[in-house]
This record gives sequence, structure tokens and C-alpha cells, in this order.
Amino acid sequence: MDLAYLEDLIYYGKYDTALSLIERELEKGEKSPELLLLKGICQRERGELNEALNSFNEAEKMGMENVKRLYHEIAMTYLKMGKGTEAISALKKIEDPEIMLEESDIMEIMGNVEEAEDLVERSIMAKPSLNGYLKKAFFLVRKGKIQESISTLKQANDERASLIANFLDIVITVGKKKG
Repeated sequence: MDLAYLEDLIYYGKYDTALSLIERELEKGEKSPELLLLKGICQRERGELNEALNSFNEAEKMGMENVKRLYHEIAMTYLKMGKGTEAISALKKIEDPEIMLEESDIMEIMGNVEEAEDLVERSIMAKPSLNGYLKKAFFLVRKGKIQESISTLKQANDERASLIANFLDIVITVGKKKG
């Protein structure tokens, strides 16, 4: 079975069709961690959350190569279950500073904005990235610290971040002229 075809079905929300094809492959003995991962995603999106976790755990036991994606999917399943702590625990299994940004999203959803901001800051310090700078700038804008946000975006040394910084600068200028 072509995994890319299954990925497309899942991308377009055809979970029943994808799951049917995956189960047919599994019945034929075509068991692979990647197939189990896709099965878990379909199950999660159909609301079969415990079954999805079982599929993900089986993929992990089989030696899933893309553990970053696996733990991300496990975290998203826990989040859908309303288990933010377990979601963060799943993400912590991935040793990648970018994961701190995903953790910050979960912390923000759970209402722990200060901890979310701290995770973003630590992510930037460990491995500066456009996503980290954008997230930090977003937090600053929400606090009304537009100038700080502009400075943060300029630190990213990225054309897209500079474009956003310039836009914010224009907004401030127009706001001052009206005020």
C-alpha cells in the first residue's frame, strides 16, 4: 500500500476510507510502524482515542523511525482527551528545542501563559528559530508591547519576520497620527 496515498486521504479528512485500507493491509500481514501511526491518526480523528493510543504504542514498540511525529501524534491525542500533562510528557520524549514551542502551545491552551512564554524563551535560547521569534512577538503584542515585539522580530533575521515588524511599525505610526 502506498503510504503517500493514505497520507493524502487523511489530509483530506477521509478517515473512514483510509482506516479501511489500513486495516485491510494489516490483515494481509503488512504490519509496519508507519501503517500503525496512520491507523492511530484515523482512530483519533474518528473519536476512538484509546484505540488511537494503542496503535501509537504498538508503532513505538515496533521501532517507529520518525519518533518526533509519533510523539507529536500521541501528544495531540492526549490533548484531544483533555490530558495536557500527558501531552507535554509525550513531547518531552523528543529531544528537540523546537518541541518546546509545541509544549508552549499546550501550556497556553491550559491557561499557563507565563509558562508558555518561558518555554518560548528557552526554545529561542537553545535553538533560535523563526517560529520561536514569531511566538515571542505574538506574546509581546498581546501584552501591548508592540515596540518590543518589533525588536524581537528583527532579531529573527528573516524576511518574513521583517515584513511583520514593518507592518507593526506602520500600525503604530498610523495610530499615533490618528491619536
